Amino acid sequence: MSIAAQLFGADADGERKLDPRVPKYFATKEREARALTKQLNLRVPPEVWDYFAAGSRGDWTAANKLFDGISRQWRQGEFTSAIAGPVLEAVLAYEGFSGMQPKFVDAFAYDIIDSIPAGSIYFGGTDPGRGLVTAFVRSLPEAKPFFVLSQNPLGDATYLDYVRAMYGDRLYIPSRADWQSALADYASDAKARMAADKLKPGEKISEDESGKWKPDSHVAWMEVNARLAKLIFDKNPSREFYIEESMPMEWMYPQLSPHGLILKLNRKPLVTLSESTVKTNREYWRDQTRRWIGDWLTNETPAKVLAEFLEDVYGQKNFTGFKGDEDYVMGRPGRNGQILYAHLRLGQAHVYEWQMNHATTPEDKERMQRELDLAYRQSIALHPYNVETVKQYVTLLKDQERLSDARRLLKAGRTLNPRSNRLRELAEELN
Repeated sequence: MSIAAQLFGADADGERKLDPRVPKYFATKEREARALTKQLNLRVPPEVWDYFAAGSRGDWTAANKLFDGISRQWRQGEFTSAIAGPVLEAVLAYEGFSGMQPKFVDAFAYDIIDSIPAGSIYFGGTDPGRGLVTAFVRSLPEAKPFFVLSQNPLGDATYLDYVRAMYGDRLYIPSRADWQSALADYASDAKARMAADKLKPGEKISEDESGKWKPDSHVAWMEVNARLAKLIFDKNPSREFYIEESMPMEWMYPQLSPHGLILKLNRKPLVTLSESTVKTNREYWRDQTRRWIGDWLTNETPAKVLAEFLEDVYGQKNFTGFKGDEDYVMGRPGRNGQILYAHLRLGQAHVYEWQMNHATTPEDKERMQRELDLAYRQSIALHPYNVETVKQYVTLLKDQERLSDARRLLKAGRTLNPRSNRLRELAEELN
């Protein structure tokens, strides 16, 4: 039986059979899209309604073919409008359900939803963080139990049109003028940094035919997104904010604290992370790792033990004595939650790293360093195939002069990622 059939089931002619909640969600998104069309007087291509109809009856072959055509029109600039919002949320929910087994889908979505107080604002960052949470909340337009936004498309004016139509009577959502101002502010700042050779890695800007400078890479657009996210934060002072991070937004770091799978964006900068917050976070991720890979990874677990676990369980598929979830380890990365859980834990590692680098006392610095180390090890244990995470952690160990640990973890990383040039170069550096 194929992997697809194992994950989704298949009928006699091989057609996928997804979770029955997915067609129901497509019907919901069609109702929302039609209401949006009427509210904003949009011109919508008939393929959009055909797409929702195909998804509502569970015809995924037709739905995928229709979406390919719709996305091609968007890329070619043949039409752009706020209707992209509900269409993309349907796509992302479909991809989330089809990409992971139901137990991972449910665990991820409910762990986030149950952790957020009613009436808060939630920024989804990853595709599942937007698509699955959108699908699982009781009502997106009614903000039950909370408002769902995404930080990634804020730089798209049509996305702002969409969420303004949905939430604009209850939240401050940036206007078209705000959007233009954010673009102009970014262009001015980026031009100055480009002249000083201080653009970030991957950040690109370009000049159009009219002489205006604009973002020209994902990194650059995230800088625009960051400005608009801050405006939403500042203009909605009575709301609590929670972030499921995709890429870091630097202005947030002084105000971020771990919150279950995700992060809380506090109203004021934190002098430090309280011991209560750190303890709660540590215990939460102890439960998460216990569920997926077994109860063995703590602050005191030596790097050697982690390396042996990676080589044994992930590398050799040796489950002797393994007390985690074999589906989690055995599935292809991306189909079992590995990438997702590791990414979210890594986001928290970056918060600990920021706090460590800005600690005002030696005690705080040591405390944050200890939690940073644990978060890195947990992220790698949850998904050891992310070369960049392995490299970051090995580099951290090297900087702390823990060369024996660095070499042992790097050996395990290279065993699981034998074609990685970055890890090979790091090994040469360490040796």
